[in-house]
Amino acid sequence: MDYVFNQEAITRDWIEHECRKAEARGEARGEARGEARGRTEGKTEAQLALIANLMRSMSLTSDVAMEALNIPLEDRAHYAEQLARQNA
Repeated sequence: MDYVFNQEAITRDWIEHECRKAEARGEARGEARGEARGRTEGKTEAQLALIANLMRSMSLTSDVAMEALNIPLEDRAHYAEQLARQNA
């Protein structure tokens, strides 16, 4: 029994298949990055709300509020900048 293969069709199908696989991998990576970014933004928003609540309810400065919340020193400038934007 002899089989006749259409090499062009096989190659085209293989390329399409590989493209779909690559696209799916790219979408999965994009979704993971989006989810991570969403978690980071959510954490930032929650921290900002906590800082603002402490400042308002206890008449604290932002520095003292961040100290009370144990926010790392390297993150405090970022939060101070975000609070200034919110209050502008």
